Amino acid sequence: MENTGIRVGEARELKWKDIRPVQSENNPEVQNIIIYVNGKTGYRDVVCSTSAIIKYLNEIMRKRLQDTKNPESDIFGLKAVPADSYIFCDIKGKKIGSFKRSFRTFVDSINLRKDTHGRSRTIYSLRHTYATSRLEAGVNAYVLAKNMGTSVAMIEKYYGHSSNVAMADELAKPKKKNVKVQDANRVEGSLAWIADLAKAG
Repeated sequence: MENTGIRVGEARELKWKDIRPVQSENNPEVQNIIIYVNGKTGYRDVVCSTSAIIKYLNEIMRKRLQDTKNPESDIFGLKAVPADSYIFCDIKGKKIGSFKRSFRTFVDSINLRKDTHGRSRTIYSLRHTYATSRLEAGVNAYVLAKNMGTSVAMIEKYYGHSSNVAMADELAKPKKKNVKVQDANRVEGSLAWIADLAKAG
């Protein structure tokens, strides 16, 4: 979720058939990973943080292959479980009902149960982390909202402060001096005239 921004409920419904590589329009050597999500706002294509998500999907696939003896096709270079099976499931292939316990165990293991404000982190925190990191990377709020299945207003309401903090240096830049040489000479001449006038007085 940290690499996709999808909702917890959307993640629970994901199947292997919902994931597909798409050639980058800007770089023919790069493949983006698109996830087909059926969520709160209907169906949408979600663009993922490719390198990270491939690593995690491969790990999930390896673990699933230990539970099933019915490989059907190749995915990301591995023999895959049936395309119609859930990505997040138990040993029998039944989709996960809740991530709460496993997430709590994970954040406890790395001593990150509380955030900087002393609040307990939840699995939904990963969606917030995704939004914040994308804004800090300069992603347009409209593009981000479309990818996350939400509105620009919601992005600005909950994450606008993050982008402002990230752009603090940009916002605090001093105003550029844009004085032309001719104008500078005119100003200098005016100051000289005032100085001469003062001496004469």
